[in-house]
Amino acid sequence: VSRSCVDTGSRTSDGGAGESLGKTDAYYSKVSQLLSRGNHAVFAIDPESTVYAAIQKMVENRVGALCVIEKDGNTQTEKLVGIITERDYLSKVILQERASKTTKVREIMSSQVAVVMPDTSVGECVRIMSERSIRHLPVLDSSSHKVLSVLSIRELLSTIARDHEKQVHYLESQLAKLANLVRHVS
Repeated sequence: VSRSCVDTGSRTSDGGAGESLGKTDAYYSKVSQLLSRGNHAVFAIDPESTVYAAIQKMVENRVGALCVIEKDGNTQTEKLVGIITERDYLSKVILQERASKTTKVREIMSSQVAVVMPDTSVGECVRIMSERSIRHLPVLDSSSHKVLSVLSIRELLSTIARDHEKQVHYLESQLAKLANLVRHVS
């Protein structure tokens, strides 16, 4: 993976905007847990494809973003070079009156891609998405840097809701145990 196009969104230990969230990361699922729950196909397109082909692929697969992946001609290794979203299409093609059948994906894709690894918490993913005003976040394998999935904000918020529900049930059970203990001591 090219370091010039990928940003893992790592926080420094000096706190910052996500400091309060970082203290509660233990309550959130990890991306690896989310990935183990279901099918997480990676929908991708070549940077030399047309924007029209990209939009067709998004519609066919009912997704709002595609990873832009370039293959090395010699080694056939794949490299994430960008991401193209519905928002890119609207702002960089439609509103600029460009032709989607002749405009290349490379011309309108977002090349500075925020990514996460499987050990990232879901809470951290939402923080990254919020800070960068993005709705899709690729997940890279920690060693090979291959794209494993693309997380959507909808999927992450659903996971956080489940995590919160589990935490509430856990706290309720702990309070009940504490109340029972207090009754026995009194």
